[in-house]
Amino acid sequence: MPLMTVNRSARTVAWLLGLLACGLFAGALYWGAMTAHAAELQEAQAAVQNMANALARQTNSSLRVAHALLNDISAVARNNAHHIGSLDLAAQLQGQTALFEEIDTMALFDERGMLVGSWPMRRVRSRNASGEAFFRHARQGGRVPAIGAPIRSPVTGEMIIPVFRSCVIDGHLGVAMVGLKVTYFSALFDSFDIRDQGALVLATTEGVMLLRRPYDARFLGKSMQDIPIYRDYAAHARSGEATLVSAQDGVERIHYFQRIADYPLFVVAALARDEVLTDWQHNLALLMSIALSAALTIGLLVARLQGMLIYREKAEQEIDAANRALAQSNEKLARQALLDGMTGIANRRALDTDTRHAIQSASRSSSSLALIMFDVDHFKHFNDLYGHIQGDACLKEIAGVLQQMQKRNGDLAARYGGEEFAILLPHADIHGARQVAEDALAAVRTLRIAHQANACGFVTLSAGVAAIVPTASTGIEALYCLADAGLYLAKHGGRDRVRDAQIAHRPHTPSCTEAQPN
Repeated sequence: MPLMTVNRSARTVAWLLGLLACGLFAGALYWGAMTAHAAELQEAQAAVQNMANALARQTNSSLRVAHALLNDISAVARNNAHHIGSLDLAAQLQGQTALFEEIDTMALFDERGMLVGSWPMRRVRSRNASGEAFFRHARQGGRVPAIGAPIRSPVTGEMIIPVFRSCVIDGHLGVAMVGLKVTYFSALFDSFDIRDQGALVLATTEGVMLLRRPYDARFLGKSMQDIPIYRDYAAHARSGEATLVSAQDGVERIHYFQRIADYPLFVVAALARDEVLTDWQHNLALLMSIALSAALTIGLLVARLQGMLIYREKAEQEIDAANRALAQSNEKLARQALLDGMTGIANRRALDTDTRHAIQSASRSSSSLALIMFDVDHFKHFNDLYGHIQGDACLKEIAGVLQQMQKRNGDLAARYGGEEFAILLPHADIHGARQVAEDALAAVRTLRIAHQANACGFVTLSAGVAAIVPTASTGIEALYCLADAGLYLAKHGGRDRVRDAQIAHRPHTPSCTEAQPN
């Protein structure tokens, strides 16, 4: 077949493969973009649900406090009926309200709606509440706590959400009221991240808005009867979600509403759909740029078919170089991941890994495996006396000494954690391990690192030794626990000594006092 025909066929095949590659790439990008789009919306739905649930729990908790205080106020009114004019609610209830920052006002009204007792004791103005909704509620004989639209407190003058119930004062019907701070709930709303166009609402199940974020006094007490989230959803169910376009500002929001468990209220949390998808839109633009760049690249590659082999060879060489560099980087990172960042010796992760491998190897060969646990004596006092910088320097010197104890292939000195170190000794029995431990303690003594809180005046170590012939089912915890038990005996036997858990009493080990120079 002529070379021209071969080249023409190769170009045709290359164009077809290029178009197929572009199609597959575009399809993959589209699938990824749609998956990310769904994930962003799902995350937003979870966020508004979590916000609504959190607000409902906190509001329910505050209302329980108000409910309990209402019961206390009613009891105070009933027990002091003959002295109602001098009723001192502050003296009897201040201790309880001090714990609840949401409480602004506690008040008691007589049958005429006159304010006869309050906390705080000061008053902004004389108040007759006979025309208020909560007083009319009491006249109707309601004893279950009810919640009214926000009003200005007759005691402090601050905006409050009134929680009230009827009570008996000297044989007549009165009203006990606890006012919850609007500012408290406003601050609670502000603690949630709803971005710039989100919204939070607290309302009664009858559709009266108690509070909204963004805050606007015009919304306090506003009816929600014609708002879709209430009319079509919250009025008929305890909880649920909906995506709706606001009739006020035209913003499409993802809503979640949740009834409050014990009281006739519900909360709504909403996030603007466009804000939720902002990051996704930026990523989509980036993906479109990548797709366009890929298409152009494929077109150029196909147009330069004659140089494809050269380019491919060069690309393969670059890929090989990149793979080698990546492998070297990964190997370097793997080594660094097994080193203690401060002392430079193996870390706990490396110790655990090597110990598992050593147990498996020793179990197959039925050989002994030893572990030494070290602890710096009175190291907390060392840090208190000399500071943490000197403490770190001390640990580095000790780590260097222990690293020198690695005499054979497989030996591993590691930092166990804090001021604790360990040396793993494969194919070593208890006697060999004790000798290594004794050498390590002696080497640390020769450093003569000053330590005024230690009996001998310089830094020493305590060591616990363990040796086992493991089986296939032996875990690393068994060896660690055994060595730690020996360390416990060493520390409680006077420190600066070596002990093992198998035999608690051993020949005398030189103490740090004996190691002092003449």
